Amino acid sequence: MVFKKLMYATLLSGAVLFSQTAIADALQLKPQSFETQFDQTLSLDAQTQWVIFSTTKDGGNWVKETFAKLEFNEATLDSKHLLYVADIHKMPSFISKMFAIPKMRDYGFPIALDKEGEGTQDWPTQENAVNVYQLNQLEVVKTLHFANQADLENFLKGI
Repeated sequence: MVFKKLMYATLLSGAVLFSQTAIADALQLKPQSFETQFDQTLSLDAQTQWVIFSTTKDGGNWVKETFAKLEFNEATLDSKHLLYVADIHKMPSFISKMFAIPKMRDYGFPIALDKEGEGTQDWPTQENAVNVYQLNQLEVVKTLHFANQADLENFLKGI
């Protein structure tokens, strides 16, 4: 009987600890605006349900190729309440202005560009992956990391 009470108390305290940890780990993104490759403004706001976030050239290529294959365009992203954000702050500004951003203008979809790295610095990322966040009123309810283009494509087919 004492063993059962001790076991129950341990499980209960573990559940409370887990609950507090989950609450402490909850991430609330801040509403913000980003400039696109077309010099327009895209907003991360309470209506946004999905964020795709790339921090590397490879990740950006996976997103670009997947969007092209699935025929995602601005209307598709709007209908899915999806925002694609690329962190390009590590790219030398000369390269981004002269080459990268002009090349991005050929894409059939807008990219929210984080040119300073400040707007996305606290976002959870996995190295060498495309990060996807499911949001509810800007609260991250699910974080996914895709280490290859095929998995990203399969996921995007389902949303």
